[in-house]
Amino acid sequence: MRNHHLSISKAEGDDIRFEARLQDTAFTPHRHDYYTLALTLKGVQSFNYRGARQQSLPGEAVILHPDELHDGKTVTEEGFIYRSISIDPHQMQQCLGGTPLPFIEGGICRDTLLLQTLHRGLADLSRPLEKLEHQDIVFDLSQALRQAAGQREKASPVDSQATFRAREYILANWQYNLKLEELEQVSGQDRFKLSRDFRKLLGTSPYRFVIQRRLQKSLTMLSQGRSLADTALDCAFADQSHFTRQFRQAFGMTPRQWQKALLQ
Repeated sequence: MRNHHLSISKAEGDDIRFEARLQDTAFTPHRHDYYTLALTLKGVQSFNYRGARQQSLPGEAVILHPDELHDGKTVTEEGFIYRSISIDPHQMQQCLGGTPLPFIEGGICRDTLLLQTLHRGLADLSRPLEKLEHQDIVFDLSQALRQAAGQREKASPVDSQATFRAREYILANWQYNLKLEELEQVSGQDRFKLSRDFRKLLGTSPYRFVIQRRLQKSLTMLSQGRSLADTALDCAFADQSHFTRQFRQAFGMTPRQWQKALLQ
């Protein structure tokens, strides 16, 4: 007798990200009024989409356009596992600046930039996304989707003064849970235009700029012999594991390894 199994684990404090595990079971045909971007982690994810049967393998992404009928089922005994994020098309449209919503033919995407961005948004389901982090991921996914769909970004002049005002505000408030609405207010520029200009002028996104400021502060604290737990707390990371993950991504080693090497 075969086991029918479906389990869904939502991210902590987060309604738009989850991990699903399916074994010998299926979703009946249905549709959403939002984008679904799902990263296949294990097994073969099979689904009908726009009149054709599609299959997503590990490392590929399933991109379901709003209001498109689709299903989902297992095709191997081991089933499949995927992580998914849902995005309101209105949020995405604000990031795109009035261009048509990107459409991925066949619903399967292997674009490197989109996969990297999706990995970043789905890597940690143990904590809710910070407000600015969520806005940052939606913006980056919007741009990556546009590129994957072959659409070009509209050229527009940058507002350097607004960008630098936002930068100064971040430098003074990196320890708080910032959001684009605050940066919009202090800079005097539309938040989505500001988000685009920030990347163009400073080479990084507002959220990643915040994280780098926290990490720079952590280097000072670690060099003073402070504990990892205290450093993570004082530098506004969600917890020690979040701090360690961000530190490794930035410096290629864990904070404990860095501190040990420094104090030798």
